[in-house]
Amino acid sequence: MPIVAFSGGTSLEGHFGGWRGGGICLNMTGLDQILEIHEEDSDLVVQAGVSWEEINATLKEKNIPLFFPVSQARWCF
Repeated sequence: MPIVAFSGGTSLEGHFGGWRGGGICLNMTGLDQILEIHEEDSDLVVQAGVSWEEINATLKEKNIPLFFPVSQARWCF
């Protein structure tokens, strides 16, 4: 049975694909914490439900000169 994670609600990650084939969709929106920011190597450790908007707002608030762009991935089901 397919298991698809639902995170930001943008459809870019394919979260709506689970219902088409009769799978399970796991809601990850409650896992919304930024755990670590490694400015020196431009790396973040985040939970699955953190939005790119929240990442960018946190980076700006902390005056960290990093930016997380929106994924340009396209999914076909």
